[in-house]
Amino acid sequence: MRKIQFTVRFSAKLGGGIGWGDFPDDWISLATANFIAQSNYEASAEVTSVAVVSECADEVWRSIAGYEGDYEVSNMGRVRALTMRNRNAHKRLETPTIMKATKVGAYYRVQLCRRGKRRHITLQTLVLSAFVGGRPHGMAARHLNGDPSDNRLENLAWGTYAENEADKRRHGTAVRGEDSVGAKLKNNDVVEILRRCSAGERKVDLAKEFGVSVGNIYRINKGQAWRHISSQMKEDGE
Repeated sequence: MRKIQFTVRFSAKLGGGIGWGDFPDDWISLATANFIAQSNYEASAEVTSVAVVSECADEVWRSIAGYEGDYEVSNMGRVRALTMRNRNAHKRLETPTIMKATKVGAYYRVQLCRRGKRRHITLQTLVLSAFVGGRPHGMAARHLNGDPSDNRLENLAWGTYAENEADKRRHGTAVRGEDSVGAKLKNNDVVEILRRCSAGERKVDLAKEFGVSVGNIYRINKGQAWRHISSQMKEDGE
């Protein structure tokens, strides 16, 4: 038997999630995971990926700091609720309930509640905090294999933001340039800015034309911003 993790895409109304199960070796396939997902969730569920998590692995659970007695997180990246709360009751569940993680951006998170206050926390943060220790100052959670949906302890580590960005570049998941949220410029704009700076045009005039600050134009010209564009132009002999 192997424990597998499969990422499920539901109907637009319900969004997505992660399913788990233990299956014989010859059952590990998208077809099998689709059958399980549709049986457990809804007919429109579609499994988008299947990954072997571990062979005969024992899942280890630890309390979540600040939510002791209510929630636990495992070394496999799952979170379970130990109690049920509503306005009139707070009781311990006979069988802990595995919580559904929701995807926000590239990462999965769960909502935890205590004393009426709700918090959304990413799975990687919960796993590392419980099994490694709290986030060191200036550190970020790293996914060592480049898959942000793989929140097993063995795939996670605290690291500097520079190490995290280097991981993204190595795995091809870095968001930069015009793909960045809120980017005002397109790649072609930056190429034109660099060419016109080289031709001697005033940076104040370029900033006004392209709707960015003069400092931004200076950083682009010096290769401190949009470096991937200026580096490519140099390689091309421009």
